[in-house]
Amino acid sequence: LTSQHSHHSVFFTGPFILFLWANRASKQTIEILYHCGLCVSFTSLLTLLKKFAAHCFNRAKQLAYQPHIMCYNNINISTSIFVEQHSDAPTKL
Repeated sequence: LTSQHSHHSVFFTGPFILFLWANRASKQTIEILYHCGLCVSFTSLLTLLKKFAAHCFNRAKQLAYQPHIMCYNNINISTSIFVEQHSDAPTKL
């Protein structure tokens, strides 16, 4: 249905199939919606995800070679949740 109305329908089917995948829709649900014409097929979804992952990886590589304003290499954060409750309690670690 969506592909028959306009070539701009990819602006609906692309985000819609990613929404379905992100919300863990089953393969059968995606295939049923594909046969109804509301989204692309499951195999097309897998192809889309591979291309999207490759694009994001390449973009991250490009950004890594650009200048950085601030970069933390080794952050040590105290994660102790022990708090003194009274004066006889052991000190905080």
